Amino acid sequence: MSSPASTSASDPPPLSALFLIEFDVKAGYTILWKRAVSEDIQLDDVVEFKSLPSGLHEVASDLVYFVHESGYAGLSAFANAQVDDEAMRNARMIAVGVLVPLSYGRLGRAWQHTAEIQRLAQQLAGDKTKISLLESYWKFHAATSSPDPNTTAAIAVDASNPSAPLSSPSATTFSTSTSLERHHPAHSLSRLLDSFGPLIFPLFRATLLRKRILISCHAPVHEVNDFVYDFSILSNIPSSVLDILPTNSPTQSLRPLFTVGVHDIPLLASNLEPLLVNTSEDSGSGWIACTTDSILACKQSLWDILVTIPPPATCSQPDIPKKWPNLQTSAGTTIKATQRDLRRYMALKAGLSQIATSASVAAAPPSSSACPAHSSTNDDISRPGSAITPPEASDASIAEIVEPMTWTALAYTGFMWWASAGEQHHSDELDEEAADAALLADLISPVPTPGTIPRYHDDPQHAGFEGLPPPKPAALETGQDTDTRVSLAIVAYFHRLTTQILSVAADVATSAAPSSGASDYAESRESQDSEDGDRADGGSIVGDNDGEALLALDDDDRDEGTRVGSHVLEAMGLDIWSVADTEFVNAALDMYFERSVYVETKGVEVCGVRVC
Repeated sequence: MSSPASTSASDPPPLSALFLIEFDVKAGYTILWKRAVSEDIQLDDVVEFKSLPSGLHEVASDLVYFVHESGYAGLSAFANAQVDDEAMRNARMIAVGVLVPLSYGRLGRAWQHTAEIQRLAQQLAGDKTKISLLESYWKFHAATSSPDPNTTAAIAVDASNPSAPLSSPSATTFSTSTSLERHHPAHSLSRLLDSFGPLIFPLFRATLLRKRILISCHAPVHEVNDFVYDFSILSNIPSSVLDILPTNSPTQSLRPLFTVGVHDIPLLASNLEPLLVNTSEDSGSGWIACTTDSILACKQSLWDILVTIPPPATCSQPDIPKKWPNLQTSAGTTIKATQRDLRRYMALKAGLSQIATSASVAAAPPSSSACPAHSSTNDDISRPGSAITPPEASDASIAEIVEPMTWTALAYTGFMWWASAGEQHHSDELDEEAADAALLADLISPVPTPGTIPRYHDDPQHAGFEGLPPPKPAALETGQDTDTRVSLAIVAYFHRLTTQILSVAADVATSAAPSSGASDYAESRESQDSEDGDRADGGSIVGDNDGEALLALDDDDRDEGTRVGSHVLEAMGLDIWSVADTEFVNAALDMYFERSVYVETKGVEVCGVRVC
C-alpha cells in the first residue's frame, strides 16, 4: 500500500481537502465535515455549491468535476438515499468531495479516488454519523503539505504538454500505463462521437479558436463532465506544431472548467482572472464548461458558443428519433456541420470500427435488459464494438444538423460530371477518402496505402494525455484493450487534424505554398480542374481565379489580406463550399499568425464570367 504522499501514477494523488456536504430542504447546503492541509484553502461557501449543481435531486447518484479557484481540481460523489425521516422528505442527499492539486493534470488525476468516494457517499447517505470512515480516508490519503499555489498553477499549464520532463507527475502517467483506468474520463470518447455526430468537427474547430464554450445540460452531469475533459484533450496543440507557431500564439490547450453554476458568474464575467493570476495565460485562452443552471445560457455575454444537450432518452422511449445537441453563437446563429464534416465523420467511424475489430480483447457483450440511457457512473464503460458502428448517411436526424449542399456546389458537381463523364467526381472522392484515411492509416492493422495529405511533423507521442500512453502504432497492436485502442486513435486523429490545419496555415502565413504532399496534392487538383475546364466548350471551373497558385499576394490584395485559394481549404480538410469554414480560416490565421486572409471559394465560370 502506498504512502499518503505518493506521486506514483498507479496510486491516487494526495488529497488537499476532503469534505462531506448535505443538502437540507430547510437549511440548504451544509458542510457537515471537512479537512484541508492548509487554512488557505477556502471550503466554506465554495465547495458546497460546486459539488451540488442544480437538478441533482432528480437522480440517485452522480459524479461532479469542478475547478477550485486556488489551483485545485475537485471531484464530488453525490448520493440520494431514501430514509425514514419525514422532516427530510424521506430523502437524504449528500456529497463526498475531494480537492487535489492541478499539478497532476487537467483533473489532477482525481478520478483515481472515484470508487472510494462513491462508496463513502453511499454509506454516509444511509448513516451520516459514520464520520470515522472519512477520518480514516483522510489520514491515509492526505497530502503531507500544501503545494505552493504559484508552483501548482505553473505546472498545471505544463501538465498538458507531453514534452514535459519525465520526472514530472504528468509525464510519468504516459509511460506506466498500457490501458485506461476504470474511471478515466477518456472512456467517454466513443460516446462523445456518438452524442455529437458530425457536429464534433465544428465544435472542435471552435476549441482551436479558443472560444468560451458553455454546455447546457441536465442532471446527471458525469458524462458531460467527461465530454468537457475530452474536448480539452482533443483541442491540445501537439508539441511538434509549437515550433512553427509564433511565441504569442494562443495557449497549447483549452482550459476545462467542468461544472459551473450561478455562483461562478463573477468568475466567468471577469474572463477567469482569479484563475489566471498565477499563470502565464491570458483571458483569451478560452474555456469549456457545463452547467445545469439555465440562467447562464441566457447570459450571452459570458460565452461565445452555447451547446444545448437534449435530455437523455429513457427506457420507455426506445423508438424516439435521436436528438442531437444544438450549437449556437452568442449572436444567435445556429452552427451546423458541413457536408465535408459529414463525410469525414462517416470515414472516422468506419476507421474506428476497423481498429475495434482488430483488437485482441473483445468488448463485453451488452446486457439484453440494460436501458440504453447512459449511466451516471463509469460502471458502464464505453463499449467500442457497439459505439462506433457508422450511422446511415440517409439518417434524417443527421440531415437536420448538416448544412445543405449549396447551389454553387450542385452546379459545380453537375458541370464536372458532364465535362468529365463522371471521372472527375470519382477522382475527387478518392482523393478525399485517401486524405481521411491517412489520419488513421498507421493505427489500423493491416496498414493501408498512405493518403496524399501528409501528417505534418507527425509525432504520435504528442497525442497522449494524463493516464493514457502515447498512441504509437506498435502499442495499438498488442497489450491494450479495445477501449484504449479506440480512445488513443480518436485522440491521435484529432491531433493530426490539428497539425494538418496549422501546418497549412503556417505555410499561408509565411506567403509560401503548402509544403510537401499538400502542395503536390493541391497542384494536381488545380491542374486537373484546368484540364476539365478546357474540355467544357468554353466553360471553365475556377477554384483559385483561373489557375492562380494556391497562394497569391499582389498590391491590389494587400488591403483585403492574403488571397487564399480553395485548394488550401481542401489541404486543411475543410469544406471548400462552406462560408463557415472560410470564416474559420480567417479567424485561425488572425489568431495564430496575425495574418489577414481573403478566401476564394470554388465557383463556375462561363466564358470568363462567374455565374455562381
